[in-house]
Amino acid sequence: TEKTVTINTIDNEEISGELSFNVVLSDPSENAVLGGTTVEKISIKDNDTVYTESNPLALSAVPGEPVDVEAEMMMLTGLADTYEREGDSGGKEVINLGNNPDGEGAAELYFNAPAKGVYNFTIRFFTGAPGNVLKWSLNGGEGTAVEVPYTSEGAHFDEMTIQVPVAQEGVNMIRFYNDEVGTCNLDKFTITRQAVDIAWDMEEGSGSTITDSTGVYTGTMTGGITWDT
Repeated sequence: TEKTVTINTIDNEEISGELSFNVVLSDPSENAVLGGTTVEKISIKDNDTVYTESNPLALSAVPGEPVDVEAEMMMLTGLADTYEREGDSGGKEVINLGNNPDGEGAAELYFNAPAKGVYNFTIRFFTGAPGNVLKWSLNGGEGTAVEVPYTSEGAHFDEMTIQVPVAQEGVNMIRFYNDEVGTCNLDKFTITRQAVDIAWDMEEGSGSTITDSTGVYTGTMTGGITWDT
């Protein structure tokens, strides 16, 4: 048995992003079988959003709570463009991010981090050959190269996760590109904040300030306590 519910939506040009709400299945008819859950989350995607510095993607402060974003909602520069392929999460993917004879392309995502910390970016991508490398940089910093997994023969979709230390809360910008060789196409991102699990580094030197192993959290010891190595 199926139940159809009609939902009317209005495009609000002042607010962008997904709209999510929960549907609760209650008071079922006699002998009805509901399956394993009585609550379902429904998300309505904003089909014309591009996240910019003045309109960043809002991330969740709750560790492990995912925020999804389609790659085509990023700002595209240079030769970067969108392409429609069967199997794309939102109907499109971002192409031309690698270096080629005609120039380079990049995809930039502005996001609002509610707190500093380490954020997991799980990337759904499309690749057609082994040996591709994807680079990313945060807020114009030095680029980090990541080898793109190639787990089966032929062109296919796959996923990988990168850990991004975000040292400032508020608006940040992550850039995906490759200015040297070819790379994959980007389809979708799922972003979650890691729970704080700090291991402190006390490198050679001395002082009263210590930094965690991710380089994100800095603390000052009080009560006249110092360290010396």
